[in-house]
Amino acid sequence: YQYDPGVVQVSYFNPNALRVLSLDGNENGVDIRTNFKIWMVRLPRLSQESKLIHGTNFDFNSTNKAAILIHGFGSNASVWDGLLNFFNTTYGDRVIRFEYPSGDRISSNVQGLENLLGSRMSLSNPRFKFDVIGYSMGGVVGRSFARENSSLVDKLVTIGSPHHGVYSLNVLTT
Repeated sequence: YQYDPGVVQVSYFNPNALRVLSLDGNENGVDIRTNFKIWMVRLPRLSQESKLIHGTNFDFNSTNKAAILIHGFGSNASVWDGLLNFFNTTYGDRVIRFEYPSGDRISSNVQGLENLLGSRMSLSNPRFKFDVIGYSMGGVVGRSFARENSSLVDKLVTIGSPHHGVYSLNVLTT
């Protein structure tokens, strides 16, 4: 089996929403509910590249603190839409949503965030700090970003993040 960042082992999934693959990549037909094997699931990539989403009034030259919201695995920045009014009351227009390809490595996603921020501001001598808020895998990305860029981060908040890793489904063939 060759590593493919778009393929992961999962312990629960909706078979109607995802394509089920066996380890050999065969898609035609062994039903996971009746035949126990180790299965891989190919998740659709929601974003092929990292991007920052923020309001048009966001000023990278300001000295006011800002927030970076980082979505979880298999999601995108729109997961935060219902909370934007809450964050806007705290941070005003200084809210950034970071969107990244879920199938990439944590280090690649951190590098993507660093590259995007670095193209808009000085990372070595920042004028302000961020509060980083991450959900699920986004919390792990945020933690790694904070560790690598401590001069940029004031607070780190993680919600439901698997900081000790995740357990994969390992069912023995009978």
